[in-house]
Amino acid sequence: MTYYLSLTLYYFLLLIAFVIAKSDKQTRNNKLSNRYVRYLGFILAIEFLRLLSIYVLDIKIANYLFPFYIAGEFFLVLSFFQVELKQKTKMQTLIAIVTGCLFIESIAMWFVFDNATIGYGKTISHLTIVLAAAYILVKNLKELETNNPFLIVYGALFLYYSVSLFLFLLMNQLTKSTIHIWTINNLLSCILYGSSIYTFHLLKKSY
Repeated sequence: MTYYLSLTLYYFLLLIAFVIAKSDKQTRNNKLSNRYVRYLGFILAIEFLRLLSIYVLDIKIANYLFPFYIAGEFFLVLSFFQVELKQKTKMQTLIAIVTGCLFIESIAMWFVFDNATIGYGKTISHLTIVLAAAYILVKNLKELETNNPFLIVYGALFLYYSVSLFLFLLMNQLTKSTIHIWTINNLLSCILYGSSIYTFHLLKKSY
């Protein structure tokens, strides 16, 4: 019961965050928020396709989505961070290369082992995101940029991906507790998207 409540709340907050961001013209025109809105839209699209696969197409394990999910998530989050770090060509090239490697690795796992999730891609992706988020948080705090509305989102991303990485590694050891782990992951997602809604509210007030 708790799992389905957390899942419903997760979907609701994700949808609300995306709709709020897309409905405000000034938020859409802001380069930093626009990159983040693309990330939200991507996650929303992946979740829609996953539900469509399960309940309409009767595909219980949507392996075909994982390569797109892991690569797209990494690319969009790092591209979002790139704006804050003010890095251009070199970083974008590096992000594109790593994204390609993540996609190829998960496709290979799918074809060889019939399971796209068993490779090292998710661990590498999450660890990179955690380190980048930590660097940005420290950088902002050192420069006393506490008035940056996206500081909340950076913190929420750091929390989500660091704990999610730990839970992903733990899931391989505690198969009987999988539903509890997914419940915690859903609650972390709720914190992330709830923080996103609050950030968009702050941005709207600042214009």
